[in-house]
Amino acid sequence: MNPEEKLLAELSDAIGIVREELTKEGFDLARLKTASGFEKLKSLMDVKELINANDETRKRFEISARAVFRKYKSCLTFQTVEDFKADYQAIRFIYASLEEDKQKADTTAIIQRLNEIVSEAIDIQTDGEDDRVFDISKVNFEVLRKEFAKSDRKASDVQDLRTVIQKRLEKMLLENPSLGDFQDRFDEIVVEYNKEKDRNTIEATFEALMRLTAEMEEEAQSHVALGLTPEQKPIFDLLTQDDLSKEEIKQIKAVSVGLLQAVRKRIEEVQDVFSKQSTRDGLHQEIYDLLYDERTGLPASKYDNAALAERTALVFNFFERRAQHAMAA
Repeated sequence: MNPEEKLLAELSDAIGIVREELTKEGFDLARLKTASGFEKLKSLMDVKELINANDETRKRFEISARAVFRKYKSCLTFQTVEDFKADYQAIRFIYASLEEDKQKADTTAIIQRLNEIVSEAIDIQTDGEDDRVFDISKVNFEVLRKEFAKSDRKASDVQDLRTVIQKRLEKMLLENPSLGDFQDRFDEIVVEYNKEKDRNTIEATFEALMRLTAEMEEEAQSHVALGLTPEQKPIFDLLTQDDLSKEEIKQIKAVSVGLLQAVRKRIEEVQDVFSKQSTRDGLHQEIYDLLYDERTGLPASKYDNAALAERTALVFNFFERRAQHAMAA
């Protein structure tokens, strides 16, 4: 075979793989090649619902589609590549829409697609002029469950919700690394979801994700009840422990406020404080001294030298990660 015949044959095979995979799932690629207007949009929604069935089906389609794109590009100089253009465009259309869903995944959009039920099922109580306190006990999960049952694209709704939660988790863990339990629970939900794909599993996964979302929202507002700002709360979480009295908790709140102020001041005064070992050591020591000090530090009866060293390292690493992320951004 000459190069043209070989490359066109490879392109044909790559398209055939995608077509066969979609046919197995119950979708005829020809629908997107011939449809227009509303029917084309309906066909797109149908095929995305099949592709979003689980991580394996979505990954398999994405890999196969990218193989088509590579093969098609290698054949652009051949006149007969036009014979494959309609198939290529149909596959590109699906792939681009899936990517757009990832990029534009937004909680509000998902809520709207579920008939704006979350606004009705969740009660946000106001505490003061600007503070919003989220109470998970006010979430009517029965309403959410019933409305989701009406959806004709459950797999895609779950996929979109997963994308939103993962983005929020990344932001939450950057702001407060002590919240790793949320990531662990999210990973467990995804693992269970990928084990089997019946109707009950999809609906149970949606409810589990909505409960996790509600608890994440509750956590995002938890600083209000403590009388702290969102910036002070992660420091408090890194310093606190279980066996504390009310007075000791109050003391650690004050430590969190003072420590945040002191570290911010040092970072502002010393350029690239984390780039040199001498300035790193200086900041590390300052954090330790503040935590050790009888006036500004942690309760001596509950935090021994080993605990002080551990909390110092946690706080130092927290600020270093934040600084590195800010530079990268």
